Amino acid sequence: MGLLGGLFGKKEEQHPPLDASSEAARDLDSVKAQLATLTTQVPDRIEVMPAEGAAYVFIGTPPKKFGIAWIEGGELHNFKTLLAGRGASPITVERLSNQLRELYAETEGTQRFSYMLGERQIVITPSRDLSGKISQLIAAVSK
Repeated sequence: MGLLGGLFGKKEEQHPPLDASSEAARDLDSVKAQLATLTTQVPDRIEVMPAEGAAYVFIGTPPKKFGIAWIEGGELHNFKTLLAGRGASPITVERLSNQLRELYAETEGTQRFSYMLGERQIVITPSRDLSGKISQLIAAVSK
C-alpha cells in the first residue's frame, strides 16, 4: 500500500498464510482455475470462503459494500446469472444480498488467512458452518 495509503487511512490486511495442508487449501484446489480467472477480472479485494467442491467469493468490502460470486459445479455464478438463469426476481436478489450481509457479519471473530493465487493475494475465511448456510440460502433462492 505504501506511504500514501497509510496517510489516507487505507491499510493492507495482515493475515497469516493459509496452511497448504489445511482443509480450506484442499477445498481451494478444486476451484483454483475459476478463482484465478476471477482474480484477473476483478481488481477489488477478494475474500473466499471455501467449501467442499465450491467457494463463495466476497468482492469489495463486506459487510458494507460488496458483491458476491460463487463457484459450484465448476461454474462461476453471481447475482446476474442468478437473475437470468435461475429466474430470481430483483427483490429476491436484494433480500439475498441482505441475508448474505448478515451471514458475513457472523465471521467477525473467524480467523482469516492470506493466500497467493498467481500474482494476487486474496483472503481466505474457512468456515464450514457459514459456507453451508450460504449454500442453503442460494439454493433456496434458486428454486
